Amino acid sequence: MTGQLNVAQGHLFGTVFEAGLYGIYLVLFIACLYIFRTSSRRYTRSNKIIMGTIWLMFCISTAHLGGTIQSLEAGFFDVRPATPESYFNDKSAWLNLMNKSLYGVNIIVGDSLLIYRLHVMYHSNHWIIIPPIMTVLATIVTWGLLVWEFSRLAPGETAFAESVKKLAPAAFSLSLATNLIITALIVHRIWQAERRLRKAIQEADVSFYRALLANTIESCILYPIALVITLGLYGTGNNAQDVVTGPMTQIISITPTLLWMQVRLGFSRYDAAISAEANTLIRPPGNNAAIVLVTRETRTDTCSARSKPKDPEEI
Repeated sequence: MTGQLNVAQGHLFGTVFEAGLYGIYLVLFIACLYIFRTSSRRYTRSNKIIMGTIWLMFCISTAHLGGTIQSLEAGFFDVRPATPESYFNDKSAWLNLMNKSLYGVNIIVGDSLLIYRLHVMYHSNHWIIIPPIMTVLATIVTWGLLVWEFSRLAPGETAFAESVKKLAPAAFSLSLATNLIITALIVHRIWQAERRLRKAIQEADVSFYRALLANTIESCILYPIALVITLGLYGTGNNAQDVVTGPMTQIISITPTLLWMQVRLGFSRYDAAISAEANTLIRPPGNNAAIVLVTRETRTDTCSARSKPKDPEEI
């Protein structure tokens, strides 16, 4: 198609885009480490799990960028007199298989971390995480088959070969389904938390714009949007999908890092909501009666240990 990027140009622009995102991610990662280091509750079980996962995703993202740069060097400088297009069309090359494997592993790790966060937000409700767990398991199988099919492609066969076209959309769609399911459940949880906040403090000011911003960030909307773009480009056979699929590894890693920083810095609406649930202002009967602050430790209502909100540190 006239005016369409060729496969070499797609990889080149994708590498530049990925390097830029990695720079942003590196800054966020260092800030995340600093916040964790200065936190008084850094040794909680939840924080250790989240930080361990963030470290793993950082290593995967760094390795992926390194492999992408090495692949770019091989395609543009090491294969002469062959053309870069011929190199990048060889999908069975070990560098391509390595990058595809790292991409798939990062998807699975990122989705698993979101499931863990969802599990904590719903007070360890095991049933709520069954649908996303099923889609993650399907993603593992699909990505394994996809990498296997790439390894079996003959030189010259592109990413749009029939054997790959049957699996690639499914792999992207499963990850998209996982994120949309978790997004819907998180939005529902935030909506519930906001209702509790308004009931606890009748004159609570919850700005619409602040609510929209919090919902957008906490629902991990960036990655689903990138997936939809990738699916659209791949479905139309456009090589511009390489501009998006490479940097996707960095987007996957940025999301949980940003979410953890958001919660730790106190910008989460869920923090405010569970604080209202734990500390409720009550005015006894009588016009001049003093307002009583009922805390989680002093309340004597029917709130059981099971229904108490989780500490925001564990979200």
